[in-house]
Amino acid sequence: MIGFYDYTVLATYAATALGVTGMFQAVEGRHLTAVFCLLAAGLLDCFDGRIARTKKDRSHQQQSFGIQIDSLNDVLCFGALPSVAGYCAWSRWSDAPTPVWYGAALCVFTLAGLIRLAYFNVTEEERQQTEGGGRKCYLGLPITASALVFPLFYLLGLLLPGGPYMAGYYAGKAYVASLTRGVAEELRQMHSPVYVCALCPGPVDTEFNDRAGVIFALKGITPEFCVDEALLGMMRHKTIIVPSAFMRLCTSVQKLVPTPLLMPIVARQQKKKLG
Repeated sequence: MIGFYDYTVLATYAATALGVTGMFQAVEGRHLTAVFCLLAAGLLDCFDGRIARTKKDRSHQQQSFGIQIDSLNDVLCFGALPSVAGYCAWSRWSDAPTPVWYGAALCVFTLAGLIRLAYFNVTEEERQQTEGGGRKCYLGLPITASALVFPLFYLLGLLLPGGPYMAGYYAGKAYVASLTRGVAEELRQMHSPVYVCALCPGPVDTEFNDRAGVIFALKGITPEFCVDEALLGMMRHKTIIVPSAFMRLCTSVQKLVPTPLLMPIVARQQKKKLG
């Protein structure tokens, strides 16, 4: 039989399956599913080495196979998948044709990851012959970092801040949040028993969406879940209540990108909504 199929490589095989599935999903336009495949593959990659090292009687051939298959999986999951997903997602951010420089940048990213992994394989085999065990440090940035970087940029596009074409609408929301924080701090300093909060739920699945013809990029939460989280937040005396962990992550990601870089992206997205 060609290859090895014991428990030490099952996590790597599962990650490979996720990588291929993620590319299929990206081509079909299901970008969020592709992102989750990338995140899941990254999670498996965190543990595959630890799992492999639990088997103390691995032969030299098994160890070498593990190094090679892990790097091949990394090229697929963290090099090819982000590039394919990023290329397919261009139409999400812009109506213009995909520029040559964008495709070239994705090619360079994948090639750089491939070269680094090939170099890692060479040095890792030499190191294991002399040291053994896991590495204490890495040379350069591991390609697996894309499992965090690419999803962060994708989440940034799902929940964009206020900007052009809907400035008044978003300014009103920002004012309510700012007013709530200000009043809450005044009440706290006065030792008042009065409590104020603002609920920022994001998309909620109600009849309003159908009547207004609104289609959100994010899947909405149920009204029941929104109410439960609002009551829980009030019992904890939170000032700004954001119901889901996913929405909280999205709002945090926004703060990582400079406003001058963010505004053109926001403008394109809002303009597409206006038709």
